[in-house]
Formats: sequence, structure tokens, C-alpha cells
Amino acid sequence: DVTPSFLAKLQKLQAGSKLVTDEYAYLFVPGLFNEFYPGYLREAVTYFDQCGALAVLSGARGDGLVKDNAVRILAEVEALHWRSGKRVVLVGHSKGGVDSAACLSMFEHRLRDVVRGVVLVQSPYGGSAIATDLLAEPSLAKTVQSLLTKLVGLPSSHGPRLIAAINELDYQERQFFLAENPLPGCFPCLAFHSATYAPSSLLYAPAAYFRRRYNCKSDGLVAACDAEVPGRHVVRYGDEFDHLDSVFPLEWSPELLKPTPALSTSENKSPVAGRLIVQTSTVLNKAFKTRTAQAPSQSHLYEALVALLLEQPVF
Repeated sequence: DVTPSFLAKLQKLQAGSKLVTDEYAYLFVPGLFNEFYPGYLREAVTYFDQCGALAVLSGARGDGLVKDNAVRILAEVEALHWRSGKRVVLVGHSKGGVDSAACLSMFEHRLRDVVRGVVLVQSPYGGSAIATDLLAEPSLAKTVQSLLTKLVGLPSSHGPRLIAAINELDYQERQFFLAENPLPGCFPCLAFHSATYAPSSLLYAPAAYFRRRYNCKSDGLVAACDAEVPGRHVVRYGDEFDHLDSVFPLEWSPELLKPTPALSTSENKSPVAGRLIVQTSTVLNKAFKTRTAQAPSQSHLYEALVALLLEQPVF
């Protein structure tokens, strides 16, 4: 547990220090259905870039399968390494952390001397209770599939693909995958998890579900216990901080709807439902500022986590 060191770094950042180093290149890997949420991780990537570091937002598909995304991340890491001549730090949020860890497991022999380490932010490394429960019954899974296609504005024929991405986060599926693809010890790893309890959080209802059904704390989408990587460093953040606080913009702007090819090669879809979710989150944060008054900014969160990761030795 390296939480005290993380908090100390946050204090330094809030006092005006800078911890981002341009010694490495940074690949930020977004999570499940990230294409549908405008502004996802943009603040963090832009901040690292403004600090003089080479930072890129991965084009790994949020509705892609883990092994498919691992192949894409491999190509992006190697291209980034070739372009910069620097070792790469992987920073994955939610399913993006799962995909990043899978990439290192599947391609250890090619990335051992290329990747400096990986940060997993609110990632369901051990599996997802939400995924497991949503797909527990065929009738419920069918309903979820129908709702998903409507929410993201895709034809019903895309439903099985969307469900497949969720199914890979099922507890049993994750245990099967990890048994064959454990995270290699040669890559330093840092996991981060948090929790939300505030009624003003957009994720209050699912967080309450976690507490009532499983008696565990969560960020609203990922249980804290599932976000830890056994035997690896972890930050157990104690203040109010939900799953969206680390990736959604603090304020809504129409500029968020514009594609940013400099940051990512992924498609810019942003269906109405995705825009409404992001807008609702920003409105709630503005109306109830006390909820995240003690929380770090998105920029400081990732800056502190990366700095903490880089303190770990390479084996």
C-alpha cells in the first residue's frame, strides 16, 4: 500500500511542483465504450503534452475484445517507442487497464525492453460484479444488449459485439484469462482504486448496489477489491472519487465534440446518450462542488500516479 506516498505527491503538485518527466513517452488507454463519451481522458493527455512530454491517447476500441485491443496497443507502443526513442509508460483506465495488462502478458518478449511500467486506474483486473450480474440470466443479457445498442446509437446487429466486451469482464472469464496470461513480474505496476458514497454522484445507485449486495466499497462501477493486482503496489484512495471523476471533463464545452486527431486515431462518434452522460456529470459536479472538494484534478491524479510508478525499480 503506497497511498501515503501518493498523497504526499499530490500535496507537492498542489503546491506548484511538477512531476511529469519527458524521459518517457506515455500511452493512455481508455476504457469500455470510451468512443461514446466526448472528452474522455483528454484533460490528462493534453496536460502531459503541455508539460513537454510525448503523450498519446490510444485508439484501442472501448467495445473491442481484450486480445484484439492488446494487439493494437502493442502496435501503438512499438510505434511510439520507434518515433521517440524512449521507453513507454502505459496508463490504462477501467477496461483500458485490463487491455494494457493483457498486452504486457501476451507480448512480454517484445515489450520487456520497451515498456517502463503500467498504471491501472480503477481497472476491474480481477473481474466485474456489474458485468457478472448483468449477464447472469439470458433474458437480462438480451435486455442489456437491446438497451446498449439504443444508448450508443448503433443497429441491433452490433449488440452481440457490445455484450462480448462486457462478458470478458465477468469474474469467471477473467480468472480463465489470468490463469493463462498473468502480468509478468518484469513490468512495474501500480493500481489505483477509490470509492463513492455521495448521492450527488452520477454513480450513486450502482455504488449503493455494490454495498447492499456485496458489502464492499466501489467507485460505482468497479469494486475496490477487484481493482488490485495481487502482489503489486496499490493506491487505496480514501476521499470521495467516483469512476467518472478520473476521465470526464470538469466542465462541458461544445469543443469536446470536435475530433482531436493529434490525441487519438479512434473514431469520434459521441452519440446523444454519451453526450448527455458527460453533460449530466459536469452539471452535477458544478452544482455539488463539495463532493469532490478534496479530490485531485484529473491532471494531478495521473501525474502523481505516474511519478509513483517510476520510483519502482525495473527487474
